[in-house]
This record gives sequence, C-alpha cells and structure tokens, in this order.
Amino acid sequence: MAARRSWEELRAAAAISPLGELGRVVCERIGNDFENWLDIATTPLPETLRLNPLRYDAEWTEETLTERGGARIEWYSGDGGAMQFPWRRGKPDSEATRALMQAVHETGRVTRQEAASMLPILIADPQAGETLLDLCAAPGSKTTQAMVAMHGQGLVVANEPNHRRANMLSSNTNRIGLANLVICRHDGRHFPRVSEPGFDVVITDVPCTGSATMRKNGGLWKRWKPSSASGLQRLQIEIAERGARLLRPGGRMVYSTCSIDVAENEAVVAELLVRCPWLTLNDIDEGQFPGLDLARGFSEWSCPDWVGLGMAELDKPGQYGFSLDGHEEDLRVELRKCRRLPIGSSGDTGGFFVASFIHTGVGEFADALRYDRTMQLTTRATPPANEHTPVPLDADFKASILARWPLKEDDFSWWMRGKRIYAGTPSMKDWLHDPQRYGGKGRMWPGNSWHPLQVIHAGVPILEERSGGLRPKSAAMPILRSAVERSAITLSGEQFRQWLEGPGPRQVDLGVGEQTGSVMISAAGRGGKIVVPAWLGELLTPMVDANERLILELQSQTDADCQQTQ
Repeated sequence: MAARRSWEELRAAAAISPLGELGRVVCERIGNDFENWLDIATTPLPETLRLNPLRYDAEWTEETLTERGGARIEWYSGDGGAMQFPWRRGKPDSEATRALMQAVHETGRVTRQEAASMLPILIADPQAGETLLDLCAAPGSKTTQAMVAMHGQGLVVANEPNHRRANMLSSNTNRIGLANLVICRHDGRHFPRVSEPGFDVVITDVPCTGSATMRKNGGLWKRWKPSSASGLQRLQIEIAERGARLLRPGGRMVYSTCSIDVAENEAVVAELLVRCPWLTLNDIDEGQFPGLDLARGFSEWSCPDWVGLGMAELDKPGQYGFSLDGHEEDLRVELRKCRRLPIGSSGDTGGFFVASFIHTGVGEFADALRYDRTMQLTTRATPPANEHTPVPLDADFKASILARWPLKEDDFSWWMRGKRIYAGTPSMKDWLHDPQRYGGKGRMWPGNSWHPLQVIHAGVPILEERSGGLRPKSAAMPILRSAVERSAITLSGEQFRQWLEGPGPRQVDLGVGEQTGSVMISAAGRGGKIVVPAWLGELLTPMVDANERLILELQSQTDADCQQTQ
C-alpha cells in the first residue's frame, strides 16, 4: 500500500507542477487527453533492450529472455530486434533474472536502452561501409546501435568531451566486440575538420533538460523550470550546426532530444534551417514504426500562462519563439515534418523528439571542408602523439601476431595503445588517420596522424601483452572467433563443465603435447559452438569474467540440468 500511495502523491504533485502545465499545453496541441498522459507519465518505465544479432548465440539469447517474460517490440525494425519486459526498469522479478540480465548486457549480447531513444538510429539508417559521427555519444547506447546496424563495418566516430563520461563510453562500446569505432574528446560545437568529403551520417542527440524523461526520473517534476530550456538552446543550436557543417552533400543528419519543450525542439530546428540553407527536412514515414503514433512537429506555439498561474518568476518572454527571419510560412510547413513521440499515445515509452535532415546542397565536400583550391597552402607540423593515443602497430610486431593468430591483415587496421593491440576497420586508417586535411587559414595537416582529433580509442582490443606472451581479450571474440575456431582445443561437454567449475582438465589429458600459454577452446553449447580463450599450463584455466562464465554455464547445461532449474 505504501508504494501505491507514493505514486498517487507523485501524480497529485505533478498535476500542479510547471512541468505538468507544460505537458497540458503539449497535450492540447497534439489532441491527447491530459489526464491519461498524466496517469502514464507518473508511472515507471518498463525494462527494454536491443538484441545483438551479430553474436553466434543470438537465437539462444532471445529464447532465454523470452522464457523470462520478454516480448518483441513490434515497431522496432532494426537488425536483431528489441524486447520489453513485464517489470519496472532495473527491477527484475528475481535475483536469478537480475544476474542473467546483467550478464547478457555486460557481454554484449544485448544493450539495455529506453525504447524511445532507439528512434534516431532507425531513422538515420546507417549502412555498412558508411562514416557516422555521433556528436554527443555517452553513455553509448545509440553508438552501439549504429555499430551493429553497420555490421561492424565502416566507421563510427563517437564524441564525448567529458573525461569521465568518455571512459564510460569506451567501456560500454568495448563489450559489443566490433572494430568500427573511434572515440574522440571534443566540445561538439568545435569538432575538428575531418577528411573529405565529410561524414555520410551525423547524429546530434544533444544535451537537453530531459523534460520527457519523468518516467525514469521522478524528481524531474519538482526540478524542471522553463528557463532551463532557454539556457541550453544556444548550445543545442551550435552543436547541431557543427554537425551540419561536417555532413557531406547527400548525407543524412538526425537531431533529437528527450524533451517535450518547443524551445529545445522545433525552435532549434527552425534556427538550424535558417543557418544551414543546404539542409532539408525529411518527412519521416510513420509506416516505418507500426503501432507508434508519432505526432507531427509544432508549427505554432503558445507557452503556459505562468503569470496567470501565479508563477511569474518562470515567465521568460521570447524563449519559445521561432527564428523565422522572413521565411515564416515556408518554415512552418517544414516544421510539420519533425516528429514527436508523446507519452501515452502509443507504446509504453518515454517521450521523444526527432528531426531528420538531408544535405541537398551542391558541391562535393561538407561545408566545413570547403576552401579555395587555387590558393597556396602551407603544411603544419603535426604534434607528437601522447601515451594515451592509439598508434599504428609496428609492421614486424604485426607480422608476428598474424603468424600466431590467423587473421587477415587487410580486413583490419592495426593499432597499439599501452600494452594492448587493437583491430579497427580499414576506413579508420584509410579515411580518418592517413589523409591530409585542411587546417584553416591556408594551412594543411600532413596526415598519417589523428591530429587535430583527440582520439582516445580506436577499434576493439584483441590482444594484450602479459608475462608469458600475448593473451586474447574476451571482448574480441566476435572478431577472433572465425579465425581461431579451427585450431581451438575441443572439449567434451563433461570436460567443459569441469573447466568452468575448476580445477580444469589437466594438460596431459587433453592430447595437445607440450603446448602451453594462450589457447582457444571449443565445446558444443545450447546456443551453438562455444569458442572462448583459456590459459594452458599444468591445468586449463578459463580467461573469462563472471558474466561470461554465467552465460557459458547456462549454455553448457544438460537437459537434466535445465529440468532441475525450471
């Protein structure tokens, strides 16, 4: 009863809050029932996630999660699909389910993500081989969604200026085990010039007040003020404008927020269309998301009467205006092409705003890469890389690695940072690292360097120097798997379970002669053929963490084991 009263109290407070008043005006504009909106907006979100279709055991993962109550999100059209669960976000129904959900997420088989925030990548529709810039990437759910949508090919450049959040981004993306990622640290408003012709796709999911996230952040009802949006609007415009200037002609850009506030949504889009006349809004096809009722963007707006409501201190005249600059009628028509996902109109989601652009300008290069091709250019000296920068792998070292680990050299670009060896996609080196690029003011960067990009991560770590030689990283198994499974030591089901429970099988019992050190082992599993790293000394020792071990234990269960756990 206590929990029920607390939700009733939240609803009562929300109904008379400034955010509630904003919600009332939004509902009136869309034609939705405010009371129904409030009922849903004051209840918690369900658990949702995306499935990773690139793992060998993707079918097993979905079947296992379905047995735990998961159901497909029908409107999600991306590869692998997405699921929703019958419990509150982050509150599974048992400790066993909690452990499973953590394990499949931390090992990259799924990514926990709020359903509404899956829209930008679905709308951008990045393809294998393209280059994509995620200007505001942390914590990384959209970044990983793009990496998977591109099947680990091409290049995703994920940007995050904050050091702590950049480390979080690195951790969240490494678990996917794909090679098509570079992580940079820059203020998104001043992201450096890149190689010609610019990016194929730009994602600008900008910092916002989060006024549509009250279902996962109940404290927002108390904290939100309309003045917060006006404080962020300039930042949002400048980040989106920089993205537009790095977009190649014919490229696609998506602008999005988790806000219901016009100041952060249509007003920003209107300003962007004025500043960047080469951008045209796409009319997003609702049929792409069956079951979702996506409302059109607002072309007119009147904010709540804060003075009449006794909240004069919240009134900020002009903050909700559109920058129409003599193009009022054309812009109002265009703004209808934006889309809003309202809370309560369809699906059990939070709110969201999204706008889809295409670069329809003339020329070959992104606006930020244009310069007078006839002028005499001078070459700038490239600053030396620091100890945290990934650098190209030494050719002799690479040759020794390829002799031991049968990977195809041309399938990847090869990097080293500290004691770790990374595999990236070829375009990472051929397009982003090696070419010279215009540096402004008649100067050119010579290339063969990331500079002026501050790159902190490139590719996926596949090996690490340790005492006794190079040890494979579990995160790289999606890459290493096909190359090493033929040479892996095959264990019987009983030997594999013994290996997991410890102590593992003895070297003399495996029939591998004098072989020691890093090895791969394989065994039959319920999700398909298991291939994982191990260390072979006198005993065979697992080189997997607790989350992967839990998955392997479930996949190696006999039918009798399964019956006992059901």
